[in-house]
Amino acid sequence: LDRKIDKSALPPPPPRPEDEDKQSFTSPDLGICRIDITKQPFDYIDVDNARVKLAKLSGVEVTTCYICLEGDGSGRRPLLRDCSCRGSAGWVHFDCLVQYAEKKSEALFEKGRYSPNELGDVWGVCYTCKQEFQNDLFVAMATRYANFIEEQPAYTRKEWDLIESLKCKQRAHFQSHEEEGKQVSRKLLALLGKANASNHLGPRIPEQRLLELEADSYRSSGSF
Repeated sequence: LDRKIDKSALPPPPPRPEDEDKQSFTSPDLGICRIDITKQPFDYIDVDNARVKLAKLSGVEVTTCYICLEGDGSGRRPLLRDCSCRGSAGWVHFDCLVQYAEKKSEALFEKGRYSPNELGDVWGVCYTCKQEFQNDLFVAMATRYANFIEEQPAYTRKEWDLIESLKCKQRAHFQSHEEEGKQVSRKLLALLGKANASNHLGPRIPEQRLLELEADSYRSSGSF
């Protein structure tokens, strides 16, 4: 039979290896979900609550940011603390904390060899008490961590670092921001699927680490 084939109904041809190598791993052509979140990292900070916490301090010396050594600023520069520090220790401006984390991250990039925990701790652990950030500060720093990695020009470990940063952000949304947590989970699982594909062209994530990330990500995604 001489039938005409509607080519528009046919699936697109698979990308050639040389074309796929040129695409960003965040390209929608690779099936990676984009996150439709308009909040900026600082938007997760409850400024009024932060100032209430600071006001409860009594009988201690003047409290300042341990990075810039300045006090509580007006508007969007409150002193924050969500860790295990006590007294006047551990208070910090969000922008100071972010700038410090970015510089530490860039130093690790230049170093070239670092563990996932080493980079994650730069964004998620207090530099004074060495305990993980909690509550608003944890969510805000995890969000900036993921944004920072995505903003970087291509480098060898970018895909792995982005997966690790999104895993941190997924965990930060575990008890709040449910809809955003779902979006982060979808993107994270899509990236993990691509990283685990047999025809993956980029640097391979160590198999044991990939299995750990997949198992934990699927378990966490079921909570949203």
